[in-house]
Amino acid sequence: MRPSLGLCLLAALALPLAGAMAQGSGSRLYYEMQLDGAEVYANPVIGSVTSSLSGTVFGGEGRLAFGPVGLELGYWQGSLNTQSGPASNEDIVEGKALLGITPVRWFRISAGPFARAYTTPAGTERWLSWRVQGRVEQQLVPETVRGYAELWFVASSTVNVVQPFTSGRGGRVGLRLAPPRWPAWLTLGYGIEQVRLGSGSRIDTVDRVTLGVGYSRR
Repeated sequence: MRPSLGLCLLAALALPLAGAMAQGSGSRLYYEMQLDGAEVYANPVIGSVTSSLSGTVFGGEGRLAFGPVGLELGYWQGSLNTQSGPASNEDIVEGKALLGITPVRWFRISAGPFARAYTTPAGTERWLSWRVQGRVEQQLVPETVRGYAELWFVASSTVNVVQPFTSGRGGRVGLRLAPPRWPAWLTLGYGIEQVRLGSGSRIDTVDRVTLGVGYSRR
């Protein structure tokens, strides 16, 4: 990974922070948090060998924003079991820390590190990636149902395997259901990410279905 690239991305996103803080009473503090569980499907393809693992992870994510600038944090962990291919049962841990800017109410762009680790009796495979992502969110049913979509690409990544990082991208779509004027919601989402290593000699695809409950406050 090129650390300078990730630092430059974060620095570029952090530039408006001083302006937002200087607005004082003109900016509003906002936070939201969500607890969720997800059914995860991992499908690594290494050369001609294809594996399929699935399992459940639990965790949550939250966002703290002041004016247009916000920080997103998340953590999940669980276990994956072999469905096909060579026998493998793995523990999985994931985490993220993204700094974002919301120039308009319906669009947010953010960037930062996303970490993932797979642990087996043979050792731990660690991934540390720098993501740049955009998110759009709109009301589908006024004051009741909101829809959202995210797209991201992996700017750089470090993986402790033989194959070097080549490229990565992913996305997520979902719905938020909340009674009118309630600060709590239910969410259902689907996400998928694909990372290529060694110019395609290894392709890792991870997709998931997520169900969660959240709370927000201004």
